[in-house]
Amino acid sequence: MSEDAGEIRPNRVEVTVCSRALSVNVTDVREGETWSFSAEGLWTDWFVRCGPNGYRNFLADILSVRPVADEFPYFCLVGQVGSGERFRIGRGSTHTFKMSGRLTVYANDAKGFYWNNRGSVRLTAALGGLPPARKQRGPLATRWHALRDLYRRTLGILPAAVMALGACAALAVLPQGRDLLQTTAEDAALGATFRLSAFTASLIFLALQIWFWSRTVIDSNFGTRRTHWPVRGLLVWGPRAAGVLPFVFVIVALLTEPDRSWGPVIAIVAAGLAFVVFVIWRRDALVRLRGQVGIAQDEPPWPFGRYWAVAGILLIPATIALAAADPVGFGQTLGAPAVVFLGIGLIIPVIVMVCQIGAAMRLPIATVLLGLAVLSSFVMDNHAVGGRWATAPTPAPAVAERPSLRTAYVKWRDAQPKERPLTMILAAAEGGASRAGYWTGQVLARLHAVTEGRFATHLFAINAVSGGGVGAVGYVSALHEQPDIDGETLHRRLKRLTGADALAPVMAGLLFPDLLQRFLPVAFLPDRAEALERAWEQAWAESGSARPGLFRQPFLSLAGSGTGWKPRVIVQGASQETGRRILTGTVALTADDVDADDFHVMIGRDVRVSTAIHNGARFPWISPAGRLPCQEKTKACGHILDGGYFDPAGVETIRELARRIEAIKDPQDEIRFVLVFIGYSGATLQAQSPAVKAEASPGGSPPPGERPGSGSIWTPLNELLGPVLGLYQSRTAHGAHLMRELKVSAPPAADAGVAGNPAALDANPFRPAGFRNRRYVPVVVCDRAGEGRERVELPLDWALSTKVQDYMDSAAGFGGQPTCGCSKDSAACSRDAIAQIAGEIPAAAKP
Repeated sequence: MSEDAGEIRPNRVEVTVCSRALSVNVTDVREGETWSFSAEGLWTDWFVRCGPNGYRNFLADILSVRPVADEFPYFCLVGQVGSGERFRIGRGSTHTFKMSGRLTVYANDAKGFYWNNRGSVRLTAALGGLPPARKQRGPLATRWHALRDLYRRTLGILPAAVMALGACAALAVLPQGRDLLQTTAEDAALGATFRLSAFTASLIFLALQIWFWSRTVIDSNFGTRRTHWPVRGLLVWGPRAAGVLPFVFVIVALLTEPDRSWGPVIAIVAAGLAFVVFVIWRRDALVRLRGQVGIAQDEPPWPFGRYWAVAGILLIPATIALAAADPVGFGQTLGAPAVVFLGIGLIIPVIVMVCQIGAAMRLPIATVLLGLAVLSSFVMDNHAVGGRWATAPTPAPAVAERPSLRTAYVKWRDAQPKERPLTMILAAAEGGASRAGYWTGQVLARLHAVTEGRFATHLFAINAVSGGGVGAVGYVSALHEQPDIDGETLHRRLKRLTGADALAPVMAGLLFPDLLQRFLPVAFLPDRAEALERAWEQAWAESGSARPGLFRQPFLSLAGSGTGWKPRVIVQGASQETGRRILTGTVALTADDVDADDFHVMIGRDVRVSTAIHNGARFPWISPAGRLPCQEKTKACGHILDGGYFDPAGVETIRELARRIEAIKDPQDEIRFVLVFIGYSGATLQAQSPAVKAEASPGGSPPPGERPGSGSIWTPLNELLGPVLGLYQSRTAHGAHLMRELKVSAPPAADAGVAGNPAALDANPFRPAGFRNRRYVPVVVCDRAGEGRERVELPLDWALSTKVQDYMDSAAGFGGQPTCGCSKDSAACSRDAIAQIAGEIPAAAKP
């Protein structure tokens, strides 16, 4: 006992603290006294059971529901003297009092929510003990512990910020990103300001999400009173800077465009300034207002934060439902950049809540979710080839309706003019998303126009890879619908088909229903593959076709069973399990014809036209590997990938077709083959012509200094990246090798010592005997580098700006100035190459 002014006080007190009590008396304390406290037991807040140290309730912090002592965790045992000094007791503490009065304790819960509490803890208070002292550490250990504590208390902020800022930085760094921003600028220039408004609004939303959820995490972990924050400058300005950076990246990307439009730049700058004013002076304005009405200026100034948080969380299921029901309309209305910003902005609160709630409750929620995604992948695959959500499958004709290669050849021969030799054109369309699809469509339309339709008569087959399949299948579909279509109409129709925005629907599917499906063991949501196919179906419907639903019809309906000749189209995919080609074509090919697997034979049924295109255009990650149905006999299942995994140029298939047709044709049929490559300059430049290689090196290989990748450049993280880079470069080299093999068997007419000189052909050591009747003609398009407004980059993307489309139109010959190739080893000029192909077609032939 202690005696003070005649009053006897106990030196030791034990009390039971009920969790529902708003205040429990302990004893009287005097200024300067030091008391030691210890507590034991468990109590329950709603359904959360904890000890006297309490727990962090991040959900309550999100909703701005604060406990009585908002600087301490929920259900922490708190001591308070009168209505002033309060301190944390928890499981145990030592405290020196700064004022005298009655000491009370309570469970730190929100006002009005004590009714749902259960249980109590036992508190022991003893007069005496030493004041709390800091543990002495060295300067290095002190900094390390401070950084570790800062990281632990800001979990979720870093991954969310990296994801958001990385997406914005990609717009400024990658050609694809800059071209996407160009589409927004073009819409604004044409008066279509909705996409610019949607883009600006989504950018503001993303910035607010980064800032708000970072601020919420900091307030939850460090308290709302900034005077108590360590590293106050970083915690105050870090979220602000993270929110401003998206505007900076977008503005930089817009300013780097030579043909910039100042309207979008001004709009984004104004939005960024408004955001800065809001996040910086918002607090000062509210503090001044509160100070004027007598409220403490250190109170939290964000009273409507809970409404923003709730609205953002409720927006997640709403957008998932919209994207699942109509990914094309949802995506193309907003545009791809806006969809990405909106998707990342809605993912941010999920990341933050998973990290923060898991850390507060000491539960590995993030690990459990990742584990659930891994386990779900064993039993769930919603990427079935041709799958549709809530839609009945389209009736498919029998696979047997396809003609064999010999039958197709006979039908082609009977449609040819009587002059000999017969000219057969075999075309290969290189992959490369919309870039490849658009270029393929325009080259085919131009060839059709300059030959007045005779090109279609001589064209036997097109083998298309990846995006090239959109243009190739679109061309054959247009001929199937209207055999006498004129070149200008064909040009406009293919332009609308291949130039439509297919990226925004894919992003809508990827970031919303398909992402959610990864964590669910039962497949019931639509995937991004369906979104891409539906985008092509809608693009065809809006192209001016008299049969708007053609791309939703069976693919083999393009085989054509009537009179007249229709070119055969082949879409080249690749097997994930074997690496072999999987060909989806309107002609039945056996292993003797082409060393590849036939898609229709593998699955025993047909698919939609849009699905057939997708069989070769499953761009890595953007579009998933398609799950093939299991075989009845072997029970083996498989997956189909992008055809570029085996041969990005698609030339090996037409080389094998030419070889096989020479073997099966009638002896009296004399055929002159024209092997056409439609693609980008990269494949052509990597596979120099045999004549050039022969001049460079007697052994047939380019000099070591000219071999791609032959330099001794050190690769960072080679132990980690070496195998991946090696596999990727091997794929590229394999494509270049196949291109070289095609050029060996059919040299370009522009090669030195070849054009018009059969003796030179026979003397070429690279050329096998008996291939004098072949010609190889590449029609390539290149990036145009120049000063100011002349710079054009062709992005590898599922969306193209009008500037890029106009450039490729010009390169194909639809207006504008001629566009020449990238070097002497590629086509000297794309228009010249088209003219050369047209010159190979007999003028007397009629479609």
